[in-house]
Amino acid sequence: MLSNRVDGEDMVHLIVKLANKLTDNERRSAILEQLREFVTTAVEVELEPKRPQSGGSVMRTHIKQVSEDGLFIEAPQIDGANRQLVRNEELRMTVRIDGQILTGEVATIGRSKQQCGDELVYGYRLTVPEDFGPPKPGEQRDSGATPRPKHYVVEAELRCLKRDVPVRGVIAALSEKMVHVRSMNAPDWLHEGDRLNLVADMPRPVGTIEQTVTVNSVRRMDGSEATMIGMTFVVPMHGLSKLFEHGPVRWG
Repeated sequence: MLSNRVDGEDMVHLIVKLANKLTDNERRSAILEQLREFVTTAVEVELEPKRPQSGGSVMRTHIKQVSEDGLFIEAPQIDGANRQLVRNEELRMTVRIDGQILTGEVATIGRSKQQCGDELVYGYRLTVPEDFGPPKPGEQRDSGATPRPKHYVVEAELRCLKRDVPVRGVIAALSEKMVHVRSMNAPDWLHEGDRLNLVADMPRPVGTIEQTVTVNSVRRMDGSEATMIGMTFVVPMHGLSKLFEHGPVRWG
């Protein structure tokens, strides 16, 4: 067993060196110790859906707590917008530190909120990766760099039958189940739980969509006059998977 605490860069090299030599229990102990270091040093963590239709884009977050039962992360973001995770969603977790790339597979356990110091943090619990080390042959693309995402700027309208003027904005994040719209004219009447019609001209081959959505969050963005509106599709938009078939996508 690993009996002594190993810090920072030494732990990274330890995992790289012993990845294939440790017993299952020793490997898990080393992984947990490394993940706890990421909490202490506030290292940025990348999450990417294993299946492109789950959303395609690379999310960024921080690990806030580590236990034997799982990891607690703050809500992951894509371009400043929170990305909702789905229970049992399979993700690839990547950390780039001290010239090394460490990666492993995790799954979403569910939503959670935890007291982290003086702060109450809302986020998600993930499973502990069974393996966490350098990418295996074939997994590392572009020398470990994240593939350059396609960049789409898509305007959207949110329409309410009881209101004459639609809410206009730009899509900031998108998956089959959720959408975030960044708006400069979000009205005061917009609240969580509202049902709206989302209309947007999506890139080919999807085309124009008009779908009912439920508002989950309305948040003024820090240092900006913009408001981020988080919504879920009442009926999942499985056809959107065509946009993510060839790699990650950036919105907005």
